[in-house]
Amino acid sequence: MDDRQCTLFFHFSAGETKEDLASRLQEAKQIGFHRIIASYETKGMEQARFDETYFAALDRLVGACKEQEVKFWLEDYAPFPTGSANGAYQEEANAKLNKLFIDERHVDVVGPLAGAVLRIDQLQDVIYGKAMHRFSKVDPSCRQRIGIVAYRTLENPESAAAPFLDEETAVLLDDYVEDGFLKWDVPAGAWRVFVLFETYESGGRVAFMNLLGKDSVALEIEKVHVPLYEHLKGELGKSWIGFFYDEPEVGNDGGDSVFDFFMLPGNRSREMTE
Repeated sequence: MDDRQCTLFFHFSAGETKEDLASRLQEAKQIGFHRIIASYETKGMEQARFDETYFAALDRLVGACKEQEVKFWLEDYAPFPTGSANGAYQEEANAKLNKLFIDERHVDVVGPLAGAVLRIDQLQDVIYGKAMHRFSKVDPSCRQRIGIVAYRTLENPESAAAPFLDEETAVLLDDYVEDGFLKWDVPAGAWRVFVLFETYESGGRVAFMNLLGKDSVALEIEKVHVPLYEHLKGELGKSWIGFFYDEPEVGNDGGDSVFDFFMLPGNRSREMTE
């Protein structure tokens, strides 16, 4: 491999001079690195702001890279503000562009039971007492119903976090709801009735991009990538190669558990039994 293809992760910060950066780049070249993935350092990994301090540090990095004939990617990873649109999702005007989640509430019933009646609107609005801390706001009014479905439950291992469902028994119940009441003749067996809905409440990351929303992604590009491009476009293809991206996350958990891959959709019950 051409040694000029070798790439080094390289941190830079607001406190370094161009001479400091050039000296470290020179050391990297001496051991075979001619390209770097540049990551901006902040105190305690707090999110960077694209302000005068940031762009001044970036300009010093560009100058040092040009002097040492080193090319760089910008690392799109914390504290780089991708995902938060440089703080724009915290603004009230952009509330509807925040990450949108799918959640559910459910109730168990045992049949056969003719003429069963369930209060679906109240079930959808339930807030679990032990989960109050998971929500950025406890406001059921933001919940938009997607559908209602029932599954017969199976006998499950003691270690399972939730009952296993018989996937072949799914029954769509939306047409059985009138004025907030579900009226259904429950077949024989144990059943779980789910109300599925969209919501901005979550235990996941708050004030964060909705990767499935066109307008949300557009705001992210406007607030993060456009300013950087405008600042660096004269170096694109020269000293600046582009962005080095971290992987997008599911993001359905937050805080200390944001990288808990046990929380990936569909994995909870199965992993508990292994």
